[in-house]
Amino acid sequence: MTRNLLPQATIQCAVFKGTDRDVFIDRIEYDGDIVAQLNAAYEYVLRNIHMSSEINGLYRTDVYELPTDCIREMICNAVVHRSYLHPSSVQVAIYDDRVEVTSPGILFGSLRVEDIREGISIPRNRALVYAFTYMNIMEHWGSGIPRIIRRCKELGLEEPELMEIAGSFRINLFRFQDKTRISKSTGKVRISTDKVMESTDKLNDNYKKIIQYIEEKGAITNKDVQSLLNVKDSRALKILKELVETGVLRKEGKFKGSYYKLK
Repeated sequence: MTRNLLPQATIQCAVFKGTDRDVFIDRIEYDGDIVAQLNAAYEYVLRNIHMSSEINGLYRTDVYELPTDCIREMICNAVVHRSYLHPSSVQVAIYDDRVEVTSPGILFGSLRVEDIREGISIPRNRALVYAFTYMNIMEHWGSGIPRIIRRCKELGLEEPELMEIAGSFRINLFRFQDKTRISKSTGKVRISTDKVMESTDKLNDNYKKIIQYIEEKGAITNKDVQSLLNVKDSRALKILKELVETGVLRKEGKFKGSYYKLK
């Protein structure tokens, strides 16, 4: 492997225990070819976040807890827009609650965090931007950050956090705390392999039926769930509560007049 001419032109990756940098679980540093660094860091994140399985007919599909296109975009932006005069490396840190990507150097020129949210971009390293655009690794339009934010909203994830900190720019992509992902557009339920639940297949069907019912009727009540799933009041209430806690449904009204809609 060819060594970098700039020692700081590397990507450092690490997994930490908990939500701060007190205890390392694993760490590695990638150098050499910048595209190889990007690919290696991306694969490192995928190896260290949760993956679930979704059954569609006879086929099984692996689904990561976080959108992989957002992960790649975050790392790509950090590599392309970093300051190569800054003595630090790009850092990719994985915590229990988030994936954090830090790019050395403050925002270039007159850029502000608010501008980046709106898709405004001032390239610091034009040669890299053009090269990555030519290789279809990124788009030369400043659309990366808005696309990440939009994608997270579509999946029900917390909005990514953008910040300038200690002379660097950082993006935090937050993970689901219960490790459950539900696609509201298809009604498919995805349960990660580390979450053990009773009657998972039945629970998946229940989720689907409720989501489909709301898509058709606009809302659902506790009595509707009892009739739809042939369950008692307490069981219906528990399922509805789970859907509210995972951010799929919102409860409206009070007491007997309450009903549930897609969030």
